[in-house]
Amino acid sequence: MLACRSRRTVVIAISSSSGTRLTFAGADVAFAAFSGWSHPSLGSDNAELCQHLSMIFGHPGLIPELDVSDFAASMHFYVDIFGFSVLYDRPDEQFAMLEFEGTRLMVHAASGSRFLTGAQQQPFGRNVHFEMRVNDVDSLHLRMVENEIALFMPMEEKWLKVNDELTGNRQFAVADPDGFLFRPFTELGRKPLRTDHE
Repeated sequence: MLACRSRRTVVIAISSSSGTRLTFAGADVAFAAFSGWSHPSLGSDNAELCQHLSMIFGHPGLIPELDVSDFAASMHFYVDIFGFSVLYDRPDEQFAMLEFEGTRLMVHAASGSRFLTGAQQQPFGRNVHFEMRVNDVDSLHLRMVENEIALFMPMEEKWLKVNDELTGNRQFAVADPDGFLFRPFTELGRKPLRTDHE
């Protein structure tokens, strides 16, 4: 059995006489004729194989691409401070695909972008922010504080009505060097709505 973990995402592969079954993020994918764990481009390195499986089966439905003014400064923020890892990059294009606990993000130098819809003026991404589920929002918050990153919104606990119950988030908001705004949160759980008779 091979188990691959990328923070929140787990890939488990079980071999048997009938083939190999992959369990990925709760979904089963059966391979009837999958012999061994070798791959022409990967060899036998399990770490590389795990990354390959994650990239094939873990593609989110929506990946924002942020056109940034200073690619190096943005990569320092996202990788060195925030904690994103680089899935792949194209240095000649100043482009990188990043991942953090199942969230993916593309970062691209605005000077080379084909998708600018108008003149850029900071803060970028006005009136849009990205809500982002993380495993440990307090650790992420501490990294921002230790690196003297100004917070757009301080840490808070917020309970909101969802259908017939309350769901809680522990969250804060922070902007990247260009002003793109992120709201990382860790779930606090759920609780029933109080009624006037309670």
